[in-house]
Amino acid sequence: MLQTDILNPLTEAYRQNPYPSLKSQRDRAFIEWSPIFCAWVTSDYTTIGSILKDDRFSAKRIDTLFARLPEEVNQEMLEIKTIMKTWSLMLDPPEHDRFRTILNDAFSSRWIKSLECTIQEMVEDLLSKVENKKDFDFVKAIAYPLPAMVIANILGVTHDKMDWFKKLSKDIACVFNLSSRPEPDIAITAQMAIRELHAYLEVVLSKKELEGDDDLMSELLRREQVGEISREESKATLSMLLLAGHETTTQLLANGLLCFAREPESFQILKDNPNLMTTSIEEVLRFESPVQLTSRVCREPLEIAGQAIQTDQRVMMFLGGANRDDKFFDEPDLFDISRRPNKHLAFGAGRHYCVGAVLARLEAKIVFQTLCEQYDQVIHLEESPSWHTDVAFRSLNHLRLSLMTYN
Repeated sequence: MLQTDILNPLTEAYRQNPYPSLKSQRDRAFIEWSPIFCAWVTSDYTTIGSILKDDRFSAKRIDTLFARLPEEVNQEMLEIKTIMKTWSLMLDPPEHDRFRTILNDAFSSRWIKSLECTIQEMVEDLLSKVENKKDFDFVKAIAYPLPAMVIANILGVTHDKMDWFKKLSKDIACVFNLSSRPEPDIAITAQMAIRELHAYLEVVLSKKELEGDDDLMSELLRREQVGEISREESKATLSMLLLAGHETTTQLLANGLLCFAREPESFQILKDNPNLMTTSIEEVLRFESPVQLTSRVCREPLEIAGQAIQTDQRVMMFLGGANRDDKFFDEPDLFDISRRPNKHLAFGAGRHYCVGAVLARLEAKIVFQTLCEQYDQVIHLEESPSWHTDVAFRSLNHLRLSLMTYN
């Protein structure tokens, strides 16, 4: 294979539009070795869907995530690795099932529904601050603060700590770029952030013990009291939800508005047909998937599409590429808000399907619905989008918009 044929997600061309490169990878092979990742890579829908449900692959990938750091730095990362190893998205059964049961009980439909009015108020408050502005950054004004406010509300973070909270979230999320960018500063900053967050969560949980409310933190405390979960595991679960509930929802909201700005007719169709809200959100998730990349570690020697995968080798799965696979989706590069069926992999598949998916969809529904009710058009004011260098996430640095009304 020529060097030019290797999937390289670190180029400017890939950052601006990864999908042609991912299509080229699929056209070459179902799965292939990447010297950039020192791992196998695939963007094939069927291959990824199969691996995500295959018990021969492990979600325990923390050690491999940090493995490419300099040895002296890796040895100093024990604290963050210990915490992340108790995140349910990094666990296999039976440990995973124990945490997942707790999270499923906590994220009940009744509890999610109880957040709807609060989220609506947050959205209206944020929009009121930009209603007379003809040029504003949607990421800064809406997409970034809203999910942070929702998760902060769940975690008991006070308003005066919001900026601190958002910075911690961003610093922790960057750890997932170590696969492609094994830079010591990223790991060191993430460890400092998670240490600071856990110190705060210890204080909050200790205070919460005296209240006994019907919310996520109270559910974790009840499980602590009967010995189903430890205090350290409670804090780790909450820090995982910070990442899962903030960063990915920010990208869902921002990427959605970019899609509607690029396709104004789709925004108009949605305004005229509110019943398309559900399929619109699913199409945003497919078309510009917030999480672009996930991985698994092979637990035993096996073969995929003629390639011999060895024990402990990683497989990097490009979800964004799978969601544009023309072998599974008709006209995959077309943004179609009425697309049915739409079995995308934006939230993963199998036992590690995103536990916060319902909350993310609810936030997107409220934001898109409110915008449709209050405005007639979304206009993108930049020549081209400004995408972050993240490989793991499809993330906009900023999104300058104008929201227009014509009555």
